[in-house]
Amino acid sequence: MKLSLDNLQINIETRLMIEKTDIETGKRRLTVSNQFDGYVVESALANCTKERIEATIERCNVLEPFRIGTMEWAHMLSEYEAPEIDRSWVD
Repeated sequence: MKLSLDNLQINIETRLMIEKTDIETGKRRLTVSNQFDGYVVESALANCTKERIEATIERCNVLEPFRIGTMEWAHMLSEYEAPEIDRSWVD
């Protein structure tokens, strides 16, 4: 079965847009550990091209790309590097 990069791109973009809206409207609660997710999602949306998706699939050896979660795709496609969070804030 051949993977449709067009369908996968639309799927990922749609999920990222929903995630972005949830972050912006407060539907998704931000915490210390996920406070930079908005920047990650925005960067992922900017980099959500068929070429980047295909390269990510090859680099990460993704077998079932439609089953990967939204934020996993966001982190794989994003160029935003979130700063390290001191463990004392999270624990």
